[in-house]
Amino acid sequence: MNKKVVVIGILAITILAAVGAFFYSRSKPVAATYYEDHLNEVGFNKPDGWFVSPSAGYIRVTEDQADTTKPSVLIKTQDLDSTIDALGLDKAQEVKIGDKTMRRLDREVQLPAVPNRPVTKTTSTQLLWVAPNGRSVIFEITPWQKPAFDSGMKELISSFKTL
Repeated sequence: MNKKVVVIGILAITILAAVGAFFYSRSKPVAATYYEDHLNEVGFNKPDGWFVSPSAGYIRVTEDQADTTKPSVLIKTQDLDSTIDALGLDKAQEVKIGDKTMRRLDREVQLPAVPNRPVTKTTSTQLLWVAPNGRSVIFEITPWQKPAFDSGMKELISSFKTL
């Protein structure tokens, strides 16, 4: 009888330790490097290992360029008025990410067929942020970010600033 109690106690402690270790590892801050883009006049914490591809008016940040199931964001920084109007982003649901209040819209987009791939659909998350200086920025995130954002994406967005 005492052996059963000891074995059950050891199993219970082991399970609790494993569950605790799992949640502890998920709550660790994301290792990130500060990135400044002088072309687009913005800066943000880029999760280590993510790729950044800037061009005039746009910045693409991806976790894994070869795996489309991994988070990717296209940051639009210029000439946004027509895009905001067309998508209705200025009237979208208000959300808070870090200390930023943003407008969020989840939308489904049909991708055209290409050789060896039929027509497919993808869902993306669009976020509109108006910086304290009045400058608008749109984050187009794929795949769709469920109500809880990927930790790397959350770090990037919450650290984002205009220069």
